[in-house]
Amino acid sequence: MPGLARDIRSIPEGRPRKVKRRRRWHCTPGLWIGGWALFLLGLGVLTVLVTLQAYSRPDSLLPDRLISGKQGEVVGKVISLDLAAPTENAHHYLFRVDYFFQLDGMNYRGFSYGLGKPFEEREAVTVHYDISNPKISRVAGTRAALIPSFVFVLVLLLFLLGIALLIVGQLRIWSLTKVLAKGIIGEGVVIGVGQHKLVALNGQHPWLITYHFKADGTRSGRSIYYPSKVNTAPCEEGELIPVLFLRDDPEQNTIVLRDDF
Repeated sequence: MPGLARDIRSIPEGRPRKVKRRRRWHCTPGLWIGGWALFLLGLGVLTVLVTLQAYSRPDSLLPDRLISGKQGEVVGKVISLDLAAPTENAHHYLFRVDYFFQLDGMNYRGFSYGLGKPFEEREAVTVHYDISNPKISRVAGTRAALIPSFVFVLVLLLFLLGIALLIVGQLRIWSLTKVLAKGIIGEGVVIGVGQHKLVALNGQHPWLITYHFKADGTRSGRSIYYPSKVNTAPCEEGELIPVLFLRDDPEQNTIVLRDDF
């Protein structure tokens, strides 16, 4: 990544300027890193959950929510148990229970998953079913699906948060491009230079450069700068640097890099 522009004369006067796209990492690194991490993590976990759910319950992705919404109740009888695995407490198991029940003269078979003390075969149990589709049912105290609905909700929120961060990052890039293309040329004074310890790329922390410039009074701005190889401060306090800002919104401003144009 080239260094900072030091000479105002290196900035084209005509507007809109032809702007070379800055790397996304150098515009909003935290948003891009965090956004992609959450997006890919959420997508991967969601894919695994949907696959497991489809295998364990092919007829519905979120059957427990359907049953809770419109629930009927009937007495059924356990047909068989499949003990999946004991928990730390040897008296509690992750199990699948198969059962049958009669409703309106029709026989239904169903299955659900539980964690705790398993039922006995032929035991009478209370069955909750979806009124609009009795084929979707569960024994009271168990789940119709192997994976609880709230797990899907949490992972989906993680996935959507990643998308939101990527969108915000892209909006910031568009804002920066607008400032570079149409911004007024000004001169700023560096008032602070420090490393951003919360972010690192290739083992190097970026520099946060804070500066003042004149635009309807004294304004302040802050830009992020990534070094290319040697991680030394790109400027010093008190140094004069070119600044671009929008005439109608000086809060949108940026320092200028040598390869921006």
